[in-house]
Amino acid sequence: MTCMEKKFWAAVCLLICVTGLFTGKTLVSEAGSGQRTERELYRQMEKDYLRETGFVLEEAGFANSGMNLTKIVDGEGKRTYFMKIHNGRINALSGEEKEKLMIRLKSVSFADGQCEFYHEFISTDSASAEN
Repeated sequence: MTCMEKKFWAAVCLLICVTGLFTGKTLVSEAGSGQRTERELYRQMEKDYLRETGFVLEEAGFANSGMNLTKIVDGEGKRTYFMKIHNGRINALSGEEKEKLMIRLKSVSFADGQCEFYHEFISTDSASAEN
């Protein structure tokens, strides 16, 4: 092999490595963009869910209730949400009245029907959890 052939093959190898590097970076960037889009989509769905839950609470006479929505996303992307609601007047309701309110709250739909939701009324003296 002549010196010229060695330089040619070295240049070809260098170009292949550079092309592979840029292709890999592009794929990683596109994957990150897809994840970012998904996160923003879910963030909007969560905002909508909180807004609708607030409307239900307001209609039931519990405006300005504290609401805390948290989530767990497992390795496969499955989401489980926990909705905690605090309002001293809710704590004063009977068990039957709380159950009726809980049924109304569970009727609020979430755009991704595959997600699980757990609701809980938070009290300073005790908490009543509902699935």
